[in-house]
Amino acid sequence: MELRYTSGYEPPKVASTHPIRSSFSGDIYIQVGPGVVDVNLNLRPPRKVRLREYLDLYPKRKRESHWILEPGWAATFRPLTSTPFWFNKSGKVICLLCDGKHKFRDILSKAIESFPAEDTKQVIRDVLVFLLLLEELDLVEFRRSKS
Repeated sequence: MELRYTSGYEPPKVASTHPIRSSFSGDIYIQVGPGVVDVNLNLRPPRKVRLREYLDLYPKRKRESHWILEPGWAATFRPLTSTPFWFNKSGKVICLLCDGKHKFRDILSKAIESFPAEDTKQVIRDVLVFLLLLEELDLVEFRRSKS
């Protein structure tokens, strides 16, 4: 599986026809600082996330039957609200790796390998923020053991 593009790096992205809100119905603000990512849902205190705390966790897509995985894109929806979500190609590849068998560190390594010319810190931030967003949208969960 590769994340390569002929035109260069494209960070993972998610889109929807509805406002992208967390499963708590709050606006999502994600801010990246040195060594820390702040996730603020406007309904609870911001959560500080440190990369090292996630490296050995196994991201897993939730509700497998709701995912559509096509060659250049992917889509899913949140059952309770019927909110649809679409992912670009790099987002799709990352979502495919969220199978409960790959550690977060493996997903980061794959992304970094795919874009050796890109700033490694930027690729790490993009993947971390993308997966934290999917977690807040209740589309991905992080498990402590392989499934």
